[in-house]
Parts: sequence; structure tokens; C-alpha cells
Amino acid sequence: MFTRKMKRILIISCAVFAVIVAVFLSHVVRDWFSGRTMQIERRVETDSVLLEESVRRVAQLATLSLRYTEAGVEEDQRTIGLFGRETIIPGTTRRMIVRWQGDILFGINAEEINIDIIDVDENSREVQVRLPKAIILSHAIDLGSVEVLDESTGIFARHSVGDLAGFLDDRWQHINTRQETLAMLETAQQNAQDSIYQFLRLVLDEEVYSIDFV
Repeated sequence: MFTRKMKRILIISCAVFAVIVAVFLSHVVRDWFSGRTMQIERRVETDSVLLEESVRRVAQLATLSLRYTEAGVEEDQRTIGLFGRETIIPGTTRRMIVRWQGDILFGINAEEINIDIIDVDENSREVQVRLPKAIILSHAIDLGSVEVLDESTGIFARHSVGDLAGFLDDRWQHINTRQETLAMLETAQQNAQDSIYQFLRLVLDEEVYSIDFV
């Protein structure tokens, strides 16, 4: 027979044991969930990095090239100020008409692409893609195509190689900023986004992954 004192000791012992078990289980469950969460975070991070690298390769191929033919006129003369007005010095007028071809490559800087994969719930994930603005990746004048179609010079004014180089450089900068070039940038931006979207739809399960360009 248990005495009242022994019953009290037994009850207290059982309570203490129950508390110890509860604490132990709470730590086990917490560690399990913590480990599970870390595994999910690592998986998402790894998937993002791998996907980002693949998308960058696609972006490097999703460029837009343009081969153009351009012509321009270079004309100037030397002047002197006489009696409060600028007067052209005779024999210093010069003029040349130049034609050339060039190549422009449009696209986005692949290194600036950023991708995040967000777990929406247990069965769906969202891929957020951040693309930089399209830029001119390269613009080169084909020097072998440069032609001087017409040249008129004065007695005291001749064109030099430096004059031709300076003229081509001015025209190169002008082409970079004119409206037609800016329109090509918009096309290149859309082209890169479409190519990346098609690639992601090809490699990702459509029922699980949604794609959002942010």
C-alpha cells in the first residue's frame, strides 16, 4: 500500500518526468522544423542561382543586330572677323561626302539579371525576374567600307585623315542617340524578355511555377 507521502512523491516524479519529456520533444520538433526550413531555403537559393546562370546564357544569345549604310556631308570654311562681321576667307572652303557601313549590337547586360524563387504554398512557386534596360552592347564602323564620294577643297584647306576620323566619330555618336536607334532598344528589350520567358516555360513545370517580370 502506498502511503499519502509516497503517492505525493510519485505524482511529483511523474509530473517532473512529463515536463522533461515535453521539453525534449519541443526541442526535437523545433530542430526538425528549423532543419526543414533551412533545407527549403537552401533548395530555393540553389535553384535561384542555377536558374539565374541559365537565364544569363539565354540573354547573351537573345541580342538584336543591325547592319546599316549611312552617308553624310562635311563642310566648313575658315572665317575672319572684319568690321564686326564674320567673313569667309577665300580658298579655305572644303567639302566632302562620305558613305560607310556600320554594325550595332543591341541587348541587355546579362550580369545584371536577377532571379528570385518564392514559395507561394506547398504546391506553387513564383519566379520573379528582374531585367536591366536594353543597351547598345557594341557599335563599330566598318572602316573598309568608308568611301569619300565627293571632295572639294580650297587652295589653303585640305582634308586630312584626322578630319575624316573626327567626322566619323561625330556621326557615330549621332547614330547612337537618334530616334531609330532608341526604337531598336525597345525591340531588343522585348526580344530578350520573350526569349527568357520561352526558356523558363520550357524548363519549368507550368502547373507549379508562375513567371513574373518585375
